[in-house]
This record gives sequence, structure tokens and C-alpha cells, in this order.
Amino acid sequence: PPPFLGGTLSLSFAQVSGFSSRDAPAQELLFHAVIRERLVIGGGLVLGTSARSLAMERGHVEAPNGEVGVAFRQRIGRGPFSTTIDTGVGAISLTSWDAQFSPDSGTWDISVRPEPQLVPILTGRIGFGGIGLRLMQSLDQISSFGAASQTWVSIELEAPGVVRTF
Repeated sequence: PPPFLGGTLSLSFAQVSGFSSRDAPAQELLFHAVIRERLVIGGGLVLGTSARSLAMERGHVEAPNGEVGVAFRQRIGRGPFSTTIDTGVGAISLTSWDAQFSPDSGTWDISVRPEPQLVPILTGRIGFGGIGLRLMQSLDQISSFGAASQTWVSIELEAPGVVRTF
């Protein structure tokens, strides 16, 4: 790449949880390209979620499938224990799960809506020493259940961390 386009590629793991009883927590693999320590381009792929069991317990839940985003970064300090502050925008993909118990047959009827909902989000993240805390706020005023905007929090472990420098 051209010399003005230096940066890093990194991988991390995250636990994503919503603040609503209709949000299913999920474990996510995150990937980021950080360009010139200012621009963060990233995404995530959900590795596992408890949506099925929570749908059986609560009737309706929404579970993330993945996300993409871009953010601006400000680093405070130097070295491995410096602090990073990121602010940005992106989108999160959500799938709705519905469950209903049928007492006649003694079975659960679980349905997953085939089309995921793509929700635009604002993000804010603070990172320190390989740990990150990210807050995501939906810009979509109507979710699939007709509720107001949604908020998620993500606790991130930057492991293995930087895998490539360019």
C-alpha cells in the first residue's frame, strides 16, 4: 500500500448484550482495520447466541447476526496501556425469534423471521490495555416489535489483537 495508508489489522472477541428483555446476548468475532491510527473500519460475525432458549422463555427476542461500521479514533498516551476513544456509525443485523408452546402436542413452535433487519447505529468505544467497552445506539425509531430505539453494550477482549501491520 502507499506510505500514507499505513495501519493494522486486528481480531478480537466480544460479548454483546442489549438493555431490553427482548435482546438476546451473543458472542462475536470482530475484525478491524485501523488506518493511520485515526480511521477504524470493522465488522463482526456472531459465533453464538442464546436466542432460541430466550425465545422459549420470553416469547419474542431479537438476536444480532453481525455488524459493520466505521469510526474515528483518538489515542491518549503511548504504549500498550494507552487509551483509545472511538466514535462512529454502522449497522447491526438482527434476526427476530418467536416461540410458542403447544400444550396439546407438548412441543415448542419456534420460528425465525427469514429476513434479518438491518439497523443503523451510532457507536462509542473506549479501549485500554487490550480490553474495550463499546456502546451502540440504534438510529432506527421502530424495531420489529414497534418499540423505541435500542441500545447494546459490548465488552471486547483484543485477543489475538493485531495480526498484521501494513
